[in-house]
Amino acid sequence: MTTADNADSVDSSTGGTAARRRRGEPYPAPGPVQAYPNRAALLRERAQALNSLVREDFSRLRGLGFLLCAGVLVVAVALGVGSVTDAVQAGIDGESERLRSDLIGTPATVVAAGIALLGLRAIRSRDRLRWQRIRAWYVLERTPAARALPTGDIPAELEPADERPRVLDRYVRYQGLHLRGNCGCVALLACAICLLIVLVNGDTASPFTIMGAAALLTAGALAWQVVSKYARRSRWSGEQKSAQVTERNRHIFRERLTEPEANKQAAAMPRYLLAAVVIAPTVLVLGAICVARPRTAANLGGIAAMALGILLLLLPFVLVARLRERRALKAAARTAAAALPAGSAFYAVDFGLNEDVAHDTEAAVWDRGPARAGAAALTDSAVHLREPAGAALDIALTDVLGAVHSTPAPWLADGSLDLHLHSGEAIELRTPQHKHLATDLASAGVRVLRA
Repeated sequence: MTTADNADSVDSSTGGTAARRRRGEPYPAPGPVQAYPNRAALLRERAQALNSLVREDFSRLRGLGFLLCAGVLVVAVALGVGSVTDAVQAGIDGESERLRSDLIGTPATVVAAGIALLGLRAIRSRDRLRWQRIRAWYVLERTPAARALPTGDIPAELEPADERPRVLDRYVRYQGLHLRGNCGCVALLACAICLLIVLVNGDTASPFTIMGAAALLTAGALAWQVVSKYARRSRWSGEQKSAQVTERNRHIFRERLTEPEANKQAAAMPRYLLAAVVIAPTVLVLGAICVARPRTAANLGGIAAMALGILLLLLPFVLVARLRERRALKAAARTAAAALPAGSAFYAVDFGLNEDVAHDTEAAVWDRGPARAGAAALTDSAVHLREPAGAALDIALTDVLGAVHSTPAPWLADGSLDLHLHSGEAIELRTPQHKHLATDLASAGVRVLRA
């Protein structure tokens, strides 16, 4: 076997990927799961791949390369626009010498801008490729084929697999954007403010004003690219963390559903008592501040009033978004309801956790597959789920272990019911009519717990 063949072969001892990476390339995408002898080998290479890809994603050298290309592009755009503007003015004024000097310098700025754009394009394409591979490696261990592998000797530092390695935490700091994303936000805001100042106070006929506006617009567009990049990573991180929390909660509630009824009642959490215990100390502290330091209390009241005003300004946008979501959900439900059993009342439902991961059972596809909306109906013998595209799933009530009813604040999200099946799977149903659906399930003999 030649050296090239060895480089492209699968490493049977570690379950390596099908192709070794060439110098300068990001870590390869995952190969077939069947190439790994056991789950331990898969997790070891997964950790190696994620550490390599994430380290490259936060590489200071690549960050400096982006700043260099961005700086060259901003300067080139400013000089190019200034040269063209000055050349037009020189042509109007009939100054041929000035016009000639401006035209001589323009090609150099165009070449510099082209080189900078090529560099930025190469950085962006590599970012996209690397991000695709980060997501592919991260979800690899959750695929059915990966979980069907023999366990093997899994190192302690790789368990649990949904927390090791800590990829998610690298993209989220204090529940916000990464530091580079925050810097991008500051730069974007600064560009917008400076552009406003230049346009309001500057002489719009002056080449320097036009140069400054062009430079600020270019810098703002580049800052927006940085912000959107890290916002996408932060959003993905939040979605993955939410899915992990849901999975852990499902294990807890499944244990409660398998306990006798008396034990479940004894373990129920007194919600109102808990709320009183949490709120009472806060009320006492605020009351003491009002008595002891009236001026501090007045300042706190002013801050609270400002925060309330901001919330009231943002409230219409939130309500409009919620109304659009409800309308889209109702439209999908009306279309899907045509395939439900005749005479059954239906509920408009969003299905599942909406993860883009391969699944091996129909219930898992409805629970974890890509986002879908439709209708659900309950009959004497089964729960019927339908989608506008024609997909259907009927779950016999005898296959349902129980349901968990979650009731968040209505302005935050719709309530949901987690249907736990005897097979060990679950399907989340999110609907504005969650209370009615929970009542109907309980009336049909399904155990319903409050989350």
